[in-house]
Amino acid sequence: MKYLCLLIIALAFTACISDHISTSPSDLPEFSSDSIALGDIWVDECSPNGALTIYNRNSAGIVISSVAVTGRDADLIRINLDGAPLEHFAPVEIRQNDSVLLLAAAVPQVGGKIDAAVTLTVNSVSLTIPLAANVRQPLVLRDHSVSSSLSLSGEVRVFGTLEVEQGATLTIEPGTVMYMHDKAQLIVNGSLVAEGTPGNPVTFCGDRFGFIAADIPYAVLPGQWRGITVNSTGDNTVSYASIINSEAGLTIGENASLDLVNCCVANARENLVSLEQGATLTAAGCQFSEAARSVLALSDASASLYRCTIANSYLFAAPSAAAVALSGNSELSVESSILYRPGGELSLSGASEARFSNTLFGSNGSDDDAFISCLWAADPMFLIDLEKYSFDYRLAPESPARKHSAAQSRPALAVDRFGTPAPHPAPLGAYN
Repeated sequence: MKYLCLLIIALAFTACISDHISTSPSDLPEFSSDSIALGDIWVDECSPNGALTIYNRNSAGIVISSVAVTGRDADLIRINLDGAPLEHFAPVEIRQNDSVLLLAAAVPQVGGKIDAAVTLTVNSVSLTIPLAANVRQPLVLRDHSVSSSLSLSGEVRVFGTLEVEQGATLTIEPGTVMYMHDKAQLIVNGSLVAEGTPGNPVTFCGDRFGFIAADIPYAVLPGQWRGITVNSTGDNTVSYASIINSEAGLTIGENASLDLVNCCVANARENLVSLEQGATLTAAGCQFSEAARSVLALSDASASLYRCTIANSYLFAAPSAAAVALSGNSELSVESSILYRPGGELSLSGASEARFSNTLFGSNGSDDDAFISCLWAADPMFLIDLEKYSFDYRLAPESPARKHSAAQSRPALAVDRFGTPAPHPAPLGAYN
């Protein structure tokens, strides 16, 4: 009896699905979007697929009787409708309350906007859906060596290793975006000068656009490129710059030095900033955040940080080391900063020494000769929203980092990396 009931239900459900095909011009499909979005894509490369769902919400079936790609760039577009490429197209029936998927990709040859659209014919009515794409045409460097001096501006895409040889200088102009391909790296054996402005920062990032999944952007994915290694004691200065989404972040090699001002170094799959034997780092107004291991790791090295934010909200695993880790004979001086990583903020081994003044900690502790006028067990109240993949380390108005008024030994930076002027007294951390 049970099986008979199931059969009756199945037959009844089947009977509710109409096999009638409408030819009325008023029975038309609906689309999931008013365009097929390809987003940002690279010239001379096949883009990821853009998708459009075609719905039939009419009381009868409909048929897509023809499909065509039109526009100046039609020859550069490849489409697939309901599993079949355009060259194998046959009329596609969409039953009542069903849908089909249209995929489109482009292989652009010049930068700019794509001029193309897909036109479907249903019941003698032509329906046109434009493609939307921004084609990027950067300067491309493949395993390039800088032997004297080189100035870069605009958009640059790096494959392999970009090496600055001894005695050479690489200058990166304000507003430049260095798109680093998988495993690409910058090695500085000469000098690096990358000086942005609040309105035109310098950016080092991966070269993938769009989304990993439906709502997860590539912008939050670490490990997209290798990182930057500085091996020299030359004029290495980076200001108003972001170095994000790499494997190893920023490495300062043996006896090398680097000055950072109003920078953001974030989201590495290994240590975020590593200092090797004899290396020196000076940083002011900088954000160091998100790493699978330590945010700042010193090995027989020294660093001086002023008004910096050090935090770790790494998304993809529990960090395996303290946010700040010193080993060997390392020295660290931190003033007017924030060090916040629930679970492990500081690790010292060997003969290492660290001195913190006027600094906010999330952990419990008390002042002594190495910790002077510090704020303990405090929540800095960052504006981050991990559910929305927002890593905004600026401070809420009621943040205790705005209220801690211990004296500062040097004047505050005039503005933070966003250009926000410093109040008096300036809050702790990188942001005003």
